[in-house]
Amino acid sequence: MKKVLCLVLLLSGCALFNTNKTPLTPQGQMNVCIRDEVKVYKDAGKIQSMGEWGAAQKIANDCTDKYNLSYLYTQAVNNARDMIRNDSAGITIKR
Repeated sequence: MKKVLCLVLLLSGCALFNTNKTPLTPQGQMNVCIRDEVKVYKDAGKIQSMGEWGAAQKIANDCTDKYNLSYLYTQAVNNARDMIRNDSAGITIKR
């Protein structure tokens, strides 16, 4: 019985901890958008057809528009290009 009670307390504590995560900033949300779009473009072969620079610009434009962060367009293009060149699947977004 004690083991069951401890397990229930442990699981409820973990559930409570997960709900208290700090939300991403708008810039963090944009970076998640870029990471996800780079993966979609890579999987669909769009990077080869559009070229690295064209794909980076399109992804940056879509993600900055989505979060109303057009003033970060240059940074978004650079982030997209870096994620295209590197393995974006292993990139984690810091909160």
